Amino acid sequence: MSALRRIRAMAGWALLRTARSSGDLFWILVLPVLVSFLVANMLGGSGQGKSMPELMVVNEDQTAYASAMIEALSTGFDVQVVERTAAEAELARGNALLALVLPAAFGESVEAGRPQIELLHGRSAVKREAEARIRLAAQSLMTGDSPVFSDLIHETPRGNGVNGEFEQVRGVFGVILVFCLTALLIRGAVIHSEREKGSLQRIISCGVSYWEVVVAHVMSILLIGLLQAAILLTVTGILGIPWLIEGLWPLIWTVLGSVFCSAGIAVGLAGFVRKPSALQMLAGGLPSLLAMLGGAFFPLDVAPAAVQQLARMNPFYWSMEALSGGMVYRGLASQAVPLALLFLVGVCGIVIGIQGLRRTELT
Repeated sequence: MSALRRIRAMAGWALLRTARSSGDLFWILVLPVLVSFLVANMLGGSGQGKSMPELMVVNEDQTAYASAMIEALSTGFDVQVVERTAAEAELARGNALLALVLPAAFGESVEAGRPQIELLHGRSAVKREAEARIRLAAQSLMTGDSPVFSDLIHETPRGNGVNGEFEQVRGVFGVILVFCLTALLIRGAVIHSEREKGSLQRIISCGVSYWEVVVAHVMSILLIGLLQAAILLTVTGILGIPWLIEGLWPLIWTVLGSVFCSAGIAVGLAGFVRKPSALQMLAGGLPSLLAMLGGAFFPLDVAPAAVQQLARMNPFYWSMEALSGGMVYRGLASQAVPLALLFLVGVCGIVIGIQGLRRTELT
């Protein structure tokens, strides 16, 4: 049997053994689908059912002008008149983004031709659409006309409507990235487990060279990552995740780059972390940490500037950049740099890992 056939046989046997293990299947496929479904339900529906946005109004003026302002706002908002302390408390808790205060001199400012209002902002980004509607309602007091609030149409740079689909895709893809790297790290520890059990020595005693074992081990990691990603994407797609909102190729390139990078990280760590228990500990915490710091679960726009700069050293950050580049911006042209960096990290990790595994002494 040639070396290539032996490598394929060992890699295929690794896949078959993984498929036969109910525990491996649960952690690689079942649990990721359940978590993805939960995340999709949390993020879904953000663009459906266009109800009027809520707006808290603090009326400190109590004049006819203030009442007219509240009435005008009611055509574009679900207005809730509250006290200032209640509005400030809701903003502090993060339950609202914006509150409108009609100060005591609001009526006088309208008569003077310059309506004066006060906006209380929450800690999150302010919705400019709400501010525009408030400004239009204030101007209507000067003209005497009823304000007409037109719906703003949000589009991506590729000209498609924004209805919450990409937020759903982004969140579920982050979950898949975490479980993919976790599974590959655990798979990377198998070669050390086999050494401790003596099965690796028995394979070599049958005439198989150690480098063939190492190459087969690397191939099995890549194949398991690709199969896991393909199955998870298919199952979650059937459950309603709109993976193909911009076609097939943006998704394929992102998955290939992300899985290859994750495989490189797993092989690289397996080359220098010789204890299976240590790799399993890394698998339990490292993927989630990379996801949180890389913007896989939430946009980094709200993070401190130092965290945003540090994220550029994170492979998960570039996976999310490849995803948004393909689905939101200019397709492959926007994916080129993130994909190049992902493949570079993967290649470096595989080369370093193979060198580390080759130096491992057999006992």
